[in-house]
Amino acid sequence: MQVCPSSATFGTMSRRVIVITAMLALIAFGAWWFSPAERIKRRVHAMIDAAAVPATMGNLSRSTRGHDVAKFFAPSLEIVSSDSLRDDVPAEIRRDEAASLYAGVARHVREVSLVDPEITRLDIAGDSAEVDFIVDAIVQLSNRRPIDGMLHTRTRWTRDPEHGWVMARIEWVESPR
Repeated sequence: MQVCPSSATFGTMSRRVIVITAMLALIAFGAWWFSPAERIKRRVHAMIDAAAVPATMGNLSRSTRGHDVAKFFAPSLEIVSSDSLRDDVPAEIRRDEAASLYAGVARHVREVSLVDPEITRLDIAGDSAEVDFIVDAIVQLSNRRPIDGMLHTRTRWTRDPEHGWVMARIEWVESPR
């Protein structure tokens, strides 16, 4: 006499396989989502979004832009700016100064457009990461456009115990579209 597994046993095994597969998928997703590389990528994209100042943005929202952007910065940020802004941007700035400076820029600029960011390099070594990205940028002042092209950006990020991954250095070069 041949013994066949009952449908109840088969159904229980099938449910176990589904539950185990779902749990493994959830664990794999969690490992990917919380990996340092993915956290840094999300921080870079969030910083770019926070730095944008649409032409339609109201004055109250513009005045908070400095704080929105500065939370992505290390306590001291080293800046190597493009030639068009070298006289206007300091070589190093503290986080609180960056917040004030960017809030002032956001209040007086017509528009800051940063679109289509693409991370081109991401190297992590312990609590430090080198991240290069390209973004299509326009900074429109009332009388000129100091930035209007592709920004090729090199950044260094460090892991801060209080703020997570923060940018410690930024350098950019502009090229035409």
